[in-house]
Amino acid sequence: MNAQSCLAALALLAAPLAAQKGSTRGGGQVAIGPVAYRFIPISLNLAAAHAALKGVRAFQLKGELRRNGPPIEFELTGLPPGRIYMLKLRRKSGAGLDVWAATLQTEMRIEAFEPVPGGRLQLRLSGPLTGAVEGRTVHTTWEGAIWATFSGVPDRP
Repeated sequence: MNAQSCLAALALLAAPLAAQKGSTRGGGQVAIGPVAYRFIPISLNLAAAHAALKGVRAFQLKGELRRNGPPIEFELTGLPPGRIYMLKLRRKSGAGLDVWAATLQTEMRIEAFEPVPGGRLQLRLSGPLTGAVEGRTVHTTWEGAIWATFSGVPDRP
């Protein structure tokens, strides 16, 4: 295969990803402690079914929490009916990297779950968070409601 056909093949593979980018709509607001942020979704995908989860399909929501200053990167993997599997909140700061994580008491309530392309996921978030902010360990809370539309839903195996 020559270089030109390799580039053409790569362009064909990248086209679905480029088309998918920006196809997720959504919004909402989340307060971390007393500070409110706008939620801007980047992607919402449904994971392929996994045998260990016995037919339950996890979703992965990525986005940003925005206010003045650097945005907080938001990544949440959840399982119906409302279990947080993984939560990452990260923001670059003068002290390096601020991060927050869920605790056992951190809550996510699924208010809408339509796992089809263009379908809606709506979440209510509350409870404690723990983190390292500006080099200090912090214990805070989050509260809010966010929503996004699914951009990727793989077929069941």
